[in-house]
Amino acid sequence: MERIVVLGGKGGVGKSSISAATAVKLSKLLPEKKILIISFDMAHNLSDLFETQIGNDLTKLSENLWAIEPDPNIYAELYTKELIEKLKTLMKQMPIVGFIPQIEEYIDTTFTTDSIPLALKNAMFFQKILDAEDLTQQIQFDIVVADFPPTGNMIALFEIPEDQVTTVLKYSLNFYNSIKSTMNDLGKMVKKFIAPFSDSKK
Repeated sequence: MERIVVLGGKGGVGKSSISAATAVKLSKLLPEKKILIISFDMAHNLSDLFETQIGNDLTKLSENLWAIEPDPNIYAELYTKELIEKLKTLMKQMPIVGFIPQIEEYIDTTFTTDSIPLALKNAMFFQKILDAEDLTQQIQFDIVVADFPPTGNMIALFEIPEDQVTTVLKYSLNFYNSIKSTMNDLGKMVKKFIAPFSDSKK
């Protein structure tokens, strides 16, 4: 990728229209370059501007111009599935916790797409621009025109959310320590219970 052109600013000033016009102009000025216009606005309207259904898949608009309106929920779901599998593997390797039969069900019901913080969804959404060259194996784009959301939401795209995995690991450690403490207390109770019998044998 040679260049990323970012268009942002206040809402309602015509960012998407200018983004679309810029992409079209570049495609005509640079016919040898492959150009992608990508919408990061939750309220996509590239389809309306180009009068073509675009959506989450790459859509060819001309010989050297493509467009996409990525759905953040799809990437959130993919992220969640990957996180869940990693968590299950991690939990199974932990002493005591790995032997709890309900642990997989707990992970499945606790860590869902709906539970992912908005900032993390925004980060995954923004990652799409970094992966632009990998949208297909056949196309490597030379220029990407990014149609960004209004200023407030645009700032949110650059927020670095707390690492979800770190949060999970902290919770898992607390969960493990809680079980360990309970088992220690249980062990003390068992020792007190069998102590009189041990003394009687002496």
